[in-house]
Amino acid sequence: MTHPLEQLIPAADALLALGPEELGGSIIRTILDEPDWHLGAGVTIIGYLDGIRGSLNAGPAAWGGARNGEVLFAIREAWAWLEGQGLIIPSEGTNGQNGWRQLARRAADIATPEGIANFQAARALPRQLLHPDLAEQVWMDFLRGDFDNAVYRAMKRVEVRLRQASGAGPDLLGVRLAGVAFHIENGPLTDHDSEEGEKVAIRNLFSGALGAIKNPQSHRDVNMDDPREAAAVVMFASYLLSLIDAREGRLHR
Repeated sequence: MTHPLEQLIPAADALLALGPEELGGSIIRTILDEPDWHLGAGVTIIGYLDGIRGSLNAGPAAWGGARNGEVLFAIREAWAWLEGQGLIIPSEGTNGQNGWRQLARRAADIATPEGIANFQAARALPRQLLHPDLAEQVWMDFLRGDFDNAVYRAMKRVEVRLRQASGAGPDLLGVRLAGVAFHIENGPLTDHDSEEGEKVAIRNLFSGALGAIKNPQSHRDVNMDDPREAAAVVMFASYLLSLIDAREGRLHR
């Protein structure tokens, strides 16, 4: 009987061209497609590989006997990646000690190429480099693949912090708020020791960020579905928050 993974990826060359994360997503998909699968069901790498070997030995295999060893090695490598990412976790108690594993709740999200791409992008967003205001809720939104909400929360936090640090009233929003906070002559967050061009640049930096990124997110569905673009925006928001902190710190010296 042909193994589900062989049905999913019928050519050995195609399987071997996949990275561990891509092949790992396909392995997850075959487990999820098992008729008796349920959250908490157990699986072992030995049992999975035995199923692969049975398919290879049943012949004629689509993968071809010449590359069987490479195929098995690639599957073991992908399985190790899944465990390393916390997508396959030990079963409870002695079962886990004896090699039984379960799919983590997040595992189902990577069972497609798009899911793998999103997961990889989320892992690439370094939580430890994010501003503390974004390191919890925004990062979790991103990890769940909710990029729209992550971007909105990040830029909203920039606006809120800008208002707090500048002492502006609640009626000031977006571009107008940035214009007041970083007014060239009397802005409370303006570095009045810097030259005029830098003052204008900082004001425009915040005005552009709030006007071009935050405002569209507030007023319509932007559908931020590119994880790399979303990650760049979140990191940019983190940088803006660090600038606000620095300027606010000067006010209280």
